[in-house]
Amino acid sequence: RRQAVGANDESSGPTACEAIFGTRINETLKCSQCSVTTTKEMRSFQVDLQYPSTREIGHRPTFVELLTKSLHVSQEMRAWCEGHKAYTRMKQNRLPFSLPTVLSVNLGMADFLKDLHWWGIDTLAHPTSDAFSGKVAERWLPHFIQVILNPEAKTLEARHALDESQFQHVANSEIYELTGFVVFSRNIEDEIKKGSDLRNTKSSSISGHLVSFIK
Repeated sequence: RRQAVGANDESSGPTACEAIFGTRINETLKCSQCSVTTTKEMRSFQVDLQYPSTREIGHRPTFVELLTKSLHVSQEMRAWCEGHKAYTRMKQNRLPFSLPTVLSVNLGMADFLKDLHWWGIDTLAHPTSDAFSGKVAERWLPHFIQVILNPEAKTLEARHALDESQFQHVANSEIYELTGFVVFSRNIEDEIKKGSDLRNTKSSSISGHLVSFIK
């Protein structure tokens, strides 16, 4: 969830949720037509992981590469321009200037048959085959992540490691350990009994339940 930060938000101080999960973000929108630029401060409580829109042959990005692009967003979008009072193409840049104590990442899976590819799943295989539902050979989700933020240089970098001791101390950085995640456990057998299309990605057609893992 994201929200704009108003002038009165600082008077009462951050809530417990904001202090733990809150990320302060500077968002800049620049009109491609008249170059009018607007900047506002926002607060986010989770990071939505952005998967690539296309598959590049021979290259599969690491989790931290996607996390970096999801935290430091640079993209084109349509939005309202106050300069010439119209919806138009805008250049959006979004960069945090503070990092949360606890980093909450939404792994998305809006189209899980496409997004699971980046986790090392053979999404072209049949959902009942071992290639699709078997154990993943490599560990794509890191155990430790270090996020390094440089607001002055407007850069952000994420690194991964198997152990916290592998990171070097860097100013304006946070180290996060994977301590919990929530997954959807799909019940293929139940879908087969219902005669469902196993390659249908609509949530209403998928059987299963959520499972939480917490260290």
